[in-house]
Amino acid sequence: MNIELIEPETATEPQDIAEIRDGAAVVKLNRTEAGLLQLRTELAGKVYDLTTVKGDKEARNDRLRCVGLRANVEKLRKSLKAPALEFGRLIDSEAQRIAAAEQRQQAAAEAAAQAQAAQVTEPQPPQQVLKATPATADATDRGIAAIVSPGVGPMGAGQPADAGPTGGNVGRLQPAANEPATLTLGMICERLQFTVRADFLADVLHVSPARVEGKRPGTYTESQFQTICSQLQSHISAMGELYSPEKAA
Repeated sequence: MNIELIEPETATEPQDIAEIRDGAAVVKLNRTEAGLLQLRTELAGKVYDLTTVKGDKEARNDRLRCVGLRANVEKLRKSLKAPALEFGRLIDSEAQRIAAAEQRQQAAAEAAAQAQAAQVTEPQPPQQVLKATPATADATDRGIAAIVSPGVGPMGAGQPADAGPTGGNVGRLQPAANEPATLTLGMICERLQFTVRADFLADVLHVSPARVEGKRPGTYTESQFQTICSQLQSHISAMGELYSPEKAA
């Protein structure tokens, strides 16, 4: 950028310049300096006779020359800075324009990314999970009281306790020979997801522990557990048939 606001009258006349040379700012007010030097030389040691009109007028004129030089320096300063200020404003304006465009582009990209993420992570309807809850002691007493009575057989009230699911007198069901008895009553209740008592298994379902050691509760075999399940199905079916509205009528 080359800024030259005051054209020299001749090639050898001092001039005021403000420019960029090799990336560095160069400011030389040579013409203004020459004017100041001229005033300093002409006015050095000068004495004015202010008692006369001529002397007073001469003093006033020299004073105006000094004031004029100072005013010209301020005017020159503003003139030399004007192109640089405009250049700076242009740089700022262009930088603001580019920054605004970048912000709009970033906002659009973020909105698109959020929309895509919302499609990918759209929540699915929750699936229902049915979880069986083990029966408590109170629930067992209330809900299974009818089927734990040792005086009721699997085919209905009044039937002998040793009657089998088919109505025949089959006695106690025996486990398979040499089969390990590893199931406790608690393990059986956990598998069934409700509570049964040992006397119910023995008196109603006709399944007694395969192994009893001293006073400890007996244990059952895997085949006995299958028998318990089968006997339960028959017993519940018989109770449903016995207490159905049609039977009651």
